[in-house]
Amino acid sequence: MNLILIGPYPPAYFGQSLAFKYACDILSDHFKTRLFSFNLNLDDSAFKFIIKSIFKFIKLLFLLLLTGKTKVYISASRGKVSIYRDLFVCAVCLLRSHPYVLHVQGNDLFSNHKENWFIWPLVRVVYEKANDVIVLNKYMNDEFKKEFNRSIKIINNCFNNTIVHAPSDEPFLRRPYTFIYLSNLHFSKGIIHLVDAFKKLKNSECSLLIAGEPLGDSYYSSKEIKEIFLNRIKEDSRIEYLGTITSNDIKFRYLEQSSFFILPSFYPPEAFPLSIIEAMSSGCVIITTNHNGIDQYQNASNNFVIDVKDLEDEITLHKYLENCAKLDLKKWKEISQTNVETATNYYTLQSYQNKILSVLRSI
Repeated sequence: MNLILIGPYPPAYFGQSLAFKYACDILSDHFKTRLFSFNLNLDDSAFKFIIKSIFKFIKLLFLLLLTGKTKVYISASRGKVSIYRDLFVCAVCLLRSHPYVLHVQGNDLFSNHKENWFIWPLVRVVYEKANDVIVLNKYMNDEFKKEFNRSIKIINNCFNNTIVHAPSDEPFLRRPYTFIYLSNLHFSKGIIHLVDAFKKLKNSECSLLIAGEPLGDSYYSSKEIKEIFLNRIKEDSRIEYLGTITSNDIKFRYLEQSSFFILPSFYPPEAFPLSIIEAMSSGCVIITTNHNGIDQYQNASNNFVIDVKDLEDEITLHKYLENCAKLDLKKWKEISQTNVETATNYYTLQSYQNKILSVLRSI
């Protein structure tokens, strides 16, 4: 049977686009697929992007309206504008009896739309009528079950174990430790909190690697957060900004040379970051928050979890960094090795892809 794939696709590099690509890779091997991605190409002007998106959307609608029964897999959008596209597609699927699956990769569907008297009833209809809805963790599952009268599937994110090398032994011998932040530089991902806390560390030999693209959120625009971030890090030579990393090989090389992965996030859409699983697979000890169930990964209790409410106190994150820098080397190695085993046992690419394939075959 034919299968239409709708979602963000690289070269837009973020968690949802990578997860969508992993799904596309396996589904393309088992179905006759058509891919529709509505990414913003950085080389395009806003006007050109809008025109291209409109033509692509019209082509998608004609395909849905004129073809026979076709399965549809949607990496669901929760944006305040882009959700209209998904709602329209789902409405056409219902009209033409096309079975469709909504895979929700972020945790801001309710905060963005529940108070909207016009759109929320439509959201309820398309989610409750979907053949399947997939979420990332138990926290999301519980939230969805409160709102929608239907069953929900949980499929955790994964890491690409086909390209990961054995974690380097170098961190086992390194004192003091290297911290790494590997995510987009939203203010609400805690990047400024992290930089400020790290600069207070007394140990002059500790280092902090940061990789990611400065992006806007409800606090600061992309331009503003970039300026704030660059001004903050230039005051400390122990902090190295690596820019945006798009190569998996380079990304894992940095992870495997690091001792701690840190993501002090309170980002509204945050759910089950791929970056945490990638860091675990590389032997990093994890420092993150309990925001939106981010800490609901296997073996989280043996790592470091910060109550997101405590991030308001800048001393809290600093204390966590200090405690990590003083962590007994034997204990660090024990957590590191357990994280590698956990990632390998629970979060492989093959397991993720097989679960996605099973869902699409069953509808």
